[in-house]
Amino acid sequence: MNLYDYFLPEKNLAKTPAIPRDYSKLFVYEVKTNKITFDNFYHLDKYLPKNSFLVLNETKVAPSRVVLRRQTGGKVIVLFLVNEMEEEDKVKMIVDRKVNLGDKLFFKTKDFVEVVSQEKNIFLVKFDFSKEKLFFLLENEGVMPIPLYLKETPLSNKKLKEKYQTVFFKKEKDDLASVAAPTASLHFTKRVFKKLEQKGIKRYFVNLYVGMGTFAPITEENLKTKKLHQEYYQVDAQVWQKILNEKKRR
Repeated sequence: MNLYDYFLPEKNLAKTPAIPRDYSKLFVYEVKTNKITFDNFYHLDKYLPKNSFLVLNETKVAPSRVVLRRQTGGKVIVLFLVNEMEEEDKVKMIVDRKVNLGDKLFFKTKDFVEVVSQEKNIFLVKFDFSKEKLFFLLENEGVMPIPLYLKETPLSNKKLKEKYQTVFFKKEKDDLASVAAPTASLHFTKRVFKKLEQKGIKRYFVNLYVGMGTFAPITEENLKTKKLHQEYYQVDAQVWQKILNEKKRR
């Protein structure tokens, strides 16, 4: 594990995204020459071959980190794993402090979830309202689950909801959602897409629901098995076939 440890000076941590978002830095590594250069993301079209195509994640990120209260009034910060809801009335969650089976955790509206089981650091809770209402409660009371090292970001929750959502996320009925942004996608803008289109670079959209793997630390077991947490994805059959056809042509 020591091979993967490194020191990152705090001064190198950006507390806010670039404005506009495509002004973020672009790291370019040329495999043939072993050369590294730096540019801005809005120049992405310069480095992609004309016959290339992009596969983009159009997932929607839910503000799924929320402060709930115990019946005694104590606060519990909860991250709802809304990317993997297997049942209509149950959802997994991660908490910042100890909770027990049977505990009820309340939203400001007095709606609550009840802890019904635990597997390591993951808790399963049930609720007696609709899944749509759960997303409504999160939209009104939750915050975007940005990386923990950005806890001192000066951005308001309203700004976070804007900045940590891609410009092309799929606006659909809440069923599943991601609990973290597909970070590489955050740098795309209409300007970038226009330049890519002018170069003839196609793009296809899939939906990968980003989950707790973004927040969970890498363990020795992960390195040995080369596996992380599983995540759900959806790909339209026609889109999948187009991607396969694109690969065959190369």
